Parts: sequence; C-alpha cells; structure tokens
Amino acid sequence: MLAGLSPATRLITIGAPAHRLDIARRLGVTDVVALESADAAGRHDHVMELTAGRGADVVVEATGQPAAFAEGIDMLAVEGSYLVVGLFSGGGRVPFDPVRLNNRSQRILGSLSSEPNARIRPLVQR
Repeated sequence: MLAGLSPATRLITIGAPAHRLDIARRLGVTDVVALESADAAGRHDHVMELTAGRGADVVVEATGQPAAFAEGIDMLAVEGSYLVVGLFSGGGRVPFDPVRLNNRSQRILGSLSSEPNARIRPLVQR
C-alpha cells in the first residue's frame, strides 16, 4: 500500500520466503533480494549497486526484528527517511550513531501500523 503512494521508479525489497518476494513483484517492486542470498554486507552492497551508490531514499523496516534496524539504516541515503513499522512487542536495543543521522540529514519514524496516515505519507511522497 505504501509503495503506491511513492513516485519512486525503483522499489527494492529484501525478504523471505520466496513466495513473499513473488507477491512483492506483483505489487510493483522492481528489484528483490532474497534474504538468504547474501549476508548483511552483501545485501548492503547489492542495494548500493542498485542505487548507484546513493542508498535508498526510503527504507521500511517491517520484520519486527530489532537486529534488522542497523542493516536498514546503513542502506539509507543522505536525506533519506527510515520507517520502522510494527515493532510492537518485546524489547530490544541496538547500537545507533545519532551523529551520522544528523550529519546525513536523515529521518526515522516509528509506526505501529502500515496504514498510510498523516505521519507516514510525507516519508514516501517525495
């Protein structure tokens, strides 16, 4: 649903299992990266290759796994937006560098729902 709000010409999904990636393609995702096809460094390199080294303008982290946070933030472009969706149970801490966030003019928004409300729309409508 969020992808349809974006004027993006390239939509990249990293995930598993294969049938979910097939659904993503049917929903308009242009590039998929199978989670098991590479480690975090390999997935990062693949996204950087697909974006000509720029990184993603918008990263949506929807796994619900705190460990995925750092991987997504590393793929974020300068002035990019990072949306963490549905991390609603348990707890977790991850290392985070607020200086990098500031110096790269990036934004992070958490949302319990993937419904495109007034807080989420500006992230994907660039």
